[in-house]
Amino acid sequence: MPTEGFTQAHVGDFGNLDVDGSGNATFQLTTDSLTVAAGRDSIVGLALVIHERKDDGKTQPTGRVGRAVACGVIKLQGAALTE
Repeated sequence: MPTEGFTQAHVGDFGNLDVDGSGNATFQLTTDSLTVAAGRDSIVGLALVIHERKDDGKTQPTGRVGRAVACGVIKLQGAALTE
C-alpha cells in the first residue's frame, strides 16, 4: 500500500494514477498484501473505483477525490476460485 503523502492510508488506498494530456492513465503496484487466490486477502469479486481528482491524503474519509468516473468488479477469467 503506498503511503507517500498519505497520513491515514488504508488497505483500499492504492495511491493516485498518473494521467497524460490525452487522458490515458498508468499505474503500477507491487504488493504482497493482496491476492487473486481464494482466501481472506483475495480481491476477486471486489470493486475498483477511479475518482475524478487526486486524493489529498488528509481529508477523511473521502480525500476530496470527487465523483467516481470509472468502476468495475475484479474477476478471474477462465479460472474457478474455491476456498
